[in-house]
Formats: sequence, structure tokens, C-alpha cells
Amino acid sequence: SARGTAEIALYDPSRILINATLSQPGVLVLSENYHPDWQVRVDGQPAKQLQAYHTLRAVALPPGSHRVEFSIVPRYYRLGTALTLSAATLLAFVGLATVVRRKSAHQPAAS
Repeated sequence: SARGTAEIALYDPSRILINATLSQPGVLVLSENYHPDWQVRVDGQPAKQLQAYHTLRAVALPPGSHRVEFSIVPRYYRLGTALTLSAATLLAFVGLATVVRRKSAHQPAAS
């Protein structure tokens, strides 16, 4: 049984920062529902999010003091961003092609 402490430093809907100290290896369990879109970093390094008790978020920690960050960027947000950027790029190319075509159509023919 690991002994330790955990203190929530920041709690936002999309980001949770926790300062944790353990005397031996252990698992930090949040009473927050597990979802695969959540990512976890321990001391700034990516870590594997675990599923505790079939429904909660967790992360394994080695002994010592650690800064644990859970953050989420929903996959539909990422998909929407990618689609928006793709559409904007396509519209920019279509607009540029239209301008170039109009300029070339209005230039007098060389004799």
C-alpha cells in the first residue's frame, strides 16, 4: 500500500493539475469518469492513462514528487479544426485561381 499525498493545484473543465508525492510506486486515481480523449502527463512527459474501477481515470506514479496534468482535446474538436483548415485552404486556392484566370483573360494578346 503506497503512502502519499495529492493536492489539486488547478481544476478546470478541460485541465486538471495535481501535485502528488508518493513514498513508493503507486496509482493516482481521480474520481472523474474515464474517457479516452483525456491525456495525462507526469512531470511534463506523456504517460498512460489507466482505467480504475472500470470507470475512473488513473495514472501510475513512481516514488517521489510529481506534477500530474490531465487535459482533454476532444477528437471532434480536432476533426472540426482539421476540416475547417482544409476548407479554408481549398477556398484560398480557388480564389487565387479565379483571380489569376481573370487577370490572364483581360490581358491583351501579344502581336
